[in-house]
Amino acid sequence: MIKLSLWTVAPDDPSEGSCASTLEHLLKQQLPDASISVVHVVERWGRTIRKTLLREGIAALQSWFPGFWGGLYDSNSPGHSMDPMAQLRHLFTVEDVLDEIDKESFDLVIVCHPIALWLASQVRWSHLESDPLRSFPVLAWLPSFHAHPSQVQPGISRYGLSHPDVMHEWLELGISKDKLQVIGIPKSKEGPSHEEARQQLGVADLSQPVVLLRADRLEEAELSLWFQQCSLLSLPFQWWLDYGEDSALASHLRKEAKRWSVPARMFGHQADRRSLFYAAADVVLLRAKPWSVMEVLTNNTPVVLWQPRPGAETQDADFLTTHHLGTVMTELLSMDTALKTAISLKDSPSWQTTLSLMLLKDVQIQWSQTILEMIDQRDTILHRDAALLLSELTLLQPEPQQPKPEKTHPLAAPTTSTTAPVFEEIGQAPPTERLVTSSPQPKDETFYDSIRKLSIEKELAQLKQRMKIDRAHLDLSKLEEE
Repeated sequence: MIKLSLWTVAPDDPSEGSCASTLEHLLKQQLPDASISVVHVVERWGRTIRKTLLREGIAALQSWFPGFWGGLYDSNSPGHSMDPMAQLRHLFTVEDVLDEIDKESFDLVIVCHPIALWLASQVRWSHLESDPLRSFPVLAWLPSFHAHPSQVQPGISRYGLSHPDVMHEWLELGISKDKLQVIGIPKSKEGPSHEEARQQLGVADLSQPVVLLRADRLEEAELSLWFQQCSLLSLPFQWWLDYGEDSALASHLRKEAKRWSVPARMFGHQADRRSLFYAAADVVLLRAKPWSVMEVLTNNTPVVLWQPRPGAETQDADFLTTHHLGTVMTELLSMDTALKTAISLKDSPSWQTTLSLMLLKDVQIQWSQTILEMIDQRDTILHRDAALLLSELTLLQPEPQQPKPEKTHPLAAPTTSTTAPVFEEIGQAPPTERLVTSSPQPKDETFYDSIRKLSIEKELAQLKQRMKIDRAHLDLSKLEEE
């Protein structure tokens, strides 16, 4: 039996989407005889903040690792005094993780989050130092429309790409072409069409264009301004407001809709049915969170991205606008133009072309074929990874500065989904209803001594750099006092 392990960070946050769940469902459908385990690396192996995480939920993890959450890498933004890698070393003791992993045997590990990617790289580094065949291949698939130096980690066997146009970015970062493969956006099953989704929701007779707002991703102050702007739009849009799992936000939406007389339909606590709402809408307005955006696109609906932050979000936004998959809204005054442009994108010749490349018609087959191929070539891949490890270590880029943490709404208590999609009318809307055994390979002392030497030199260089920065800050402080 094939034994697969899917590594993510923590249980899916309904407001962020369900990348790990989608991958798990896809793999179970295509590889029904495989044993698939989902590992939440922080809850299972994290030591420092496990209790905090269990007590305060995902928001606690966001405050500890804002630079790693959702692929938010921004080397130009000021951040915490502790760099991301130091934060991860503080959270995990890799030796402890190794002790537990060595008791198990994985045919393949799939990682879908930067923190899980980093930990898998550390584990593989330790394995490859002792015996390559002791390890396991690692397939990395990260929800992003671009490549970033922080996503490049030594020892990763293969990187799954969402679109062929991003391959050149990975090649420029020094990743060999045989480690890159376009496997598209994972999608566990074919969803309903636009018309079918509306039929299931009971809104087949809507004549106005429907705009779905992910209200749970906006601040309350932004929402208040948004309600004001709605009265100035040139088209009579039908508004659907998704408040996610935040019941307090639902109360705020009711109040603002009544205050500004904005007819809208509101729903929440339906994360498992969100794709149905995405498919029924004409456009979805949301933050530039990569997996959330991908979920919308898999339902053949264009997006409007609200104020992408500098760094990864801006790069993703540039990809989407270049390929005519969405528009960007940096201020509320441009909402009218952004929405109308987004709604017309489905008429663009590049809409179906780009979508078909990301949502490969055989994407499920592509994923299963990739996994079976990697398992079949396991020994060859592990020896290749060991041979490439030293050269990959030299490609590591300087660690980016940590961006400021993003303010998020506290997570509400889990609520059971309703049996059918239910709208709540607010404002003045009319009432409607993954080891093959093998003898150990001889250890090349010169090769592994080189790895350790390089690691020590890198640590010393980083320490010297931090000392220079601290000295510079100290000298500046003295000058200011004088």
